[in-house]
Amino acid sequence: MRLLPGVRGLGAFVAACLVATLAPYVALANAPGAPHLWSQDAPFTRNQSVSIDFIQPTGDAIETYLLNNDSGELDDTTSQIAGATTVSSHVQWTLPDSDGPHTVYGQVKYTSFGWTAPFHLDFNLDRDTVGALYVDFDVVNAGGQDGHALSSSSAATFTAWKTPVDQSPATGFQVSDGTWIVGFYNGATDFSPGPYTIGPTISATIMHAPLHTTCTVTGGSFTINQVALYNQEQDVDTADVDFRLLCGTNVMAGSVRYGSADAITALDQDVNSLSFGQAHIGVPAATQTATVTNLGSSATTLGNAAISGTDSADFSLGSDSCSGASLGSATSLLPADHCQMGVVFTPSARGVRTAVLTLPDGTARGARTFRLSGTGDQPTTTVIEIPNLTDTGQQTLDVLVTITPPAPGSPTLKVDDSQKFGPDKQTLAEPARDVYTFHNITLTPGNRSVTASYGGQDYYLASTADPWNFTIGNNGDTTPPVGNIVIVSTQAQTGYTNDPYLVIQYPATDDKSAVAEVGIRWTTPTDTSGWIYVPYTADLDSKMLQTDVPTTLEVKWRDTMGNWSDVQSAVITVDQTAPTVDQPTQVLVAGTTVSGGKVSVNVPWSGDDALSGIADYTLNEKVDAKAWKDVPVAAPTVNALQDNASVDLALTPGHAYTFRVKADDNATNACNWVVGPRLSLKTYQEANWAVTYKGKWIKKTGQSFWGGATKASVKSGATASVTFTGRSFGWVTMYGPDRGKAEVYVNGVLAATVDLYSPTATSKVVAWAGSWDTASARTVTIKVLGTSGRPRVDLDAFLIIK
Repeated sequence: MRLLPGVRGLGAFVAACLVATLAPYVALANAPGAPHLWSQDAPFTRNQSVSIDFIQPTGDAIETYLLNNDSGELDDTTSQIAGATTVSSHVQWTLPDSDGPHTVYGQVKYTSFGWTAPFHLDFNLDRDTVGALYVDFDVVNAGGQDGHALSSSSAATFTAWKTPVDQSPATGFQVSDGTWIVGFYNGATDFSPGPYTIGPTISATIMHAPLHTTCTVTGGSFTINQVALYNQEQDVDTADVDFRLLCGTNVMAGSVRYGSADAITALDQDVNSLSFGQAHIGVPAATQTATVTNLGSSATTLGNAAISGTDSADFSLGSDSCSGASLGSATSLLPADHCQMGVVFTPSARGVRTAVLTLPDGTARGARTFRLSGTGDQPTTTVIEIPNLTDTGQQTLDVLVTITPPAPGSPTLKVDDSQKFGPDKQTLAEPARDVYTFHNITLTPGNRSVTASYGGQDYYLASTADPWNFTIGNNGDTTPPVGNIVIVSTQAQTGYTNDPYLVIQYPATDDKSAVAEVGIRWTTPTDTSGWIYVPYTADLDSKMLQTDVPTTLEVKWRDTMGNWSDVQSAVITVDQTAPTVDQPTQVLVAGTTVSGGKVSVNVPWSGDDALSGIADYTLNEKVDAKAWKDVPVAAPTVNALQDNASVDLALTPGHAYTFRVKADDNATNACNWVVGPRLSLKTYQEANWAVTYKGKWIKKTGQSFWGGATKASVKSGATASVTFTGRSFGWVTMYGPDRGKAEVYVNGVLAATVDLYSPTATSKVVAWAGSWDTASARTVTIKVLGTSGRPRVDLDAFLIIK
């Protein structure tokens, strides 16, 4: 780890009150000049009386300034903040008589523009303190930026430690004769020395000095105690401290960035792994290169690169400019010095081969690691030749096996069931190839099969070339058998099963002769076995499979005349993990129409199955306290590993609905029922007492309206509001050629602008719907915009799911 010592370049603050950083503000985008509030006391203050300025960057004329504590709600008739006080552009403002967070709302009226929307400034009042220090501590990664600055942070960003008025021991810091020490404090009288580790989630620092009875600041400096910085992903060379100090009525705020006394080494590796793909056994694959770059401000000497792991012998370092290299410069801030390591992969066996390349470095990590992987395979071309072979009679001849490119060892020859070893080897060029000669091989009349395997391995574990078949002494049968793989487990027919004990049959037929032999091979991504040859039988066979990895079964058949069939294959994966589903919920859907007193409600959920995929869902519905009943659900996407599903239902208001869902995957694993919340579907008709109207609204009646009546308004600015606690909300209204536009607000924030125009009249339409994750208290307001030529907006009903 790297240690951060004392602050460098900060110096002493000699003034008792120095404002170095602006407080947070909210800019108003829809008014000229974007006014905002500013106060040196924000966001933290121990004074109930605070100084507030209206900041107006441009020259637009302002007639009136308004301020109000803790409420920015507008009066519907005046468009002004209700209950606000008229003030000057600079005012000494009194916060409410209670400690804790407060929000001051401001508003201005432009001579040529009118009233702006409210803007605000946050305060945190704490009068029970002599002094308090608020500190935010950020690490700055090499070449990176500050996490944030005090001027753009809210009160919640910072942690405060304070000295109580009664002078009882503080948790976190004390004050002594104007000398402030920033460090870590364990709550004891004396400072407990570090180092202390700040983990990936950086916490705020605190300050501490011996106990003292007063809070006086006439000068002094901040001192950063010994701090160890640790980060799991990147090296760190700089820390940034944003602070705000309250001492009596004085305020001191500012920021300082400081670095390690020792320059930091910050290394970057361009890759985390090198993958070589497939390569022939004994033949080097193309070199892969890893680059290490020093982005920091300190030189470092690297250690010696080393390759370790089960298959480390299959990987080697070719070019290597990293081992023992010195990267970077102590005098250069960001030296782009780098080194490279070239890795060569030469497989010694078949299948996936893995290792780890490790390069010791001078950072807190201690070393860089690179995962290495590749797959070995056998030569791609094998030719078996028997010179001078005649059609009839027993004969003793030489058999030639030519391998291109060369294999890593002598092949083994098999003639029917007899193995032959010890050939002579000859290496030839143009093209490069190895020719192995097996001498004096006796061949008798009948159907013969000759097969070669490589690498000097036991034959039944070796990789085998396709057999070369021929007949001596008769014309024979030249048609191969026809066979197929039968997996007895029904669920495994999909390619997945939850039972690792697999039962299989290999039935085959031959029209002219009998099936004599069957070849079987099992492979996984990390294990490739050789062909196993056994006498043919249609009886059941079995195999215990690995879980959670695909296993490939390959089968081929030979008849008594030596004819081999094509290879048949099947892939089976053992999945013993049930799928997961989340809770089904209920949301209202915009654009739907209330029909027959029923409302369209969407019930969404999602499913997840990492291996075999979700096969089907079962959805149940419960109305009030009645029994569960099935709800038809469409099948998910084939083999969906992650699936978002939903169903649209017509529900009757005035009832409580609960839904539960479960899922099956393609290996027949089933999860338990997951029950959603019990939610009630409510209707607030236009005359409901919970609906609050402002402005002019007129009751209209007619059969096209839900319940026979509606409230309508053509007055711009007229509103209809309802406050409720729920998860989903819908506004039912009417579309038509004379209907206009309206705005929808949720808790005073514009959520949508809805245009109700339609060339044909359509009634009982859910024009807008909103849904939320939690059932919190909310107020939804419909505001008429008074559209020219078609100003009318209707409130037929509100729908609420709670």
